[in-house]
Amino acid sequence: MPARAPRAASRLALAAVAALPLLSIGGCGAAARADDSASHAASEATTAVRVAPAALVERPVEVRAAGALEARATADLAFQVGGRVARVAVDEGDAVTRGAVLAALDPTDYALALRQTELQAQRTADELRRARPLLDAGSIAPNDYERLLTAARQAEVVRDLAAKRLRDATLTAPFDGVVAAKRTEIGASVSPGGTAFTLVALDEVQVRVGVPEADVGALRPGQPARVELAALGRTVRGRVQLVGVAADPASRTYTVKVVVPNADRVLRAGMVASVAVATGASSRVVAVPVSAVAHDPEGAPRVYVLDAGAGRARARRVTVGAPLAGGAVEIVDGLAAGDPVIVAGQERLRDGARVAAIAGPVAGPVASTGRTTP
Repeated sequence: MPARAPRAASRLALAAVAALPLLSIGGCGAAARADDSASHAASEATTAVRVAPAALVERPVEVRAAGALEARATADLAFQVGGRVARVAVDEGDAVTRGAVLAALDPTDYALALRQTELQAQRTADELRRARPLLDAGSIAPNDYERLLTAARQAEVVRDLAAKRLRDATLTAPFDGVVAAKRTEIGASVSPGGTAFTLVALDEVQVRVGVPEADVGALRPGQPARVELAALGRTVRGRVQLVGVAADPASRTYTVKVVVPNADRVLRAGMVASVAVATGASSRVVAVPVSAVAHDPEGAPRVYVLDAGAGRARARRVTVGAPLAGGAVEIVDGLAAGDPVIVAGQERLRDGARVAAIAGPVAGPVASTGRTTP
């Protein structure tokens, strides 16, 4: 029995020695994982950003609506008589003044008809003149003299009508404008009333918009208006000329017409326009610099707000309103006044990125050991 004890102790010692490498390997693995985590945390970039609180500003209350520019006047011009076109004096796009000749028909037939009626009017006038002394002498009856008088007057009417037809063979501009369309050529045969030209007056343009019932009460003729033209990238000034008194049965909106001077004729009919009319009242709105607004992958506007406790940037979707003075923009929903908005450096951020708020201009990341995904 005493000989077995040394052998059992020897086996226990060998088992303990065999277990030492396993414990050493397990301990080393845990230490490696801890080192990796520490290394990853150390490698995360911290982006330098500048932060400003969302401001509460006074904004003039405006009635806004969209429409399209229209010419002050548009006219389809046609010959009042028929014939063959002998002259075309203008082309599309030409500017013309009132009374300018646009086109003319061959006047031969109308000139001859006028000459014929002039001769007839002269003959009846001579007969009437010779009959007057006879009437005074009692040599002709008063009824016969009245018939001569009526014939002379009728001849004058026929002569005047022939003169008008000759004038109508020449088509002239009824107002200053621009030739928008030409629908005739030299040698063409035209019928009375067929459109030959379309003339538009562009010295002044107008925008007709539909305004809801809730807003129309704040508008009146004479109010100044701002008209924004995206196609030209410019804003022009106008004035309210008309405020409708009856709602459209389908849209339940009231027609408002805004006129805009256009002496240089840069504004053209059909351009999309956004109209804003200040009502004189004001409201307080949340505003941020327009540069602070970015877009997420779905195209929705968002801003980054500083989570100071975690040192992180938090993306927040917002609803953007009207532009404001000084490069700011109204935030209708998604922010409250005083929220710490990242206004510089946000182009390098993602939701949850580590950030450090600094004063002054932002040059780049504070630490560049890792890369921040935009």
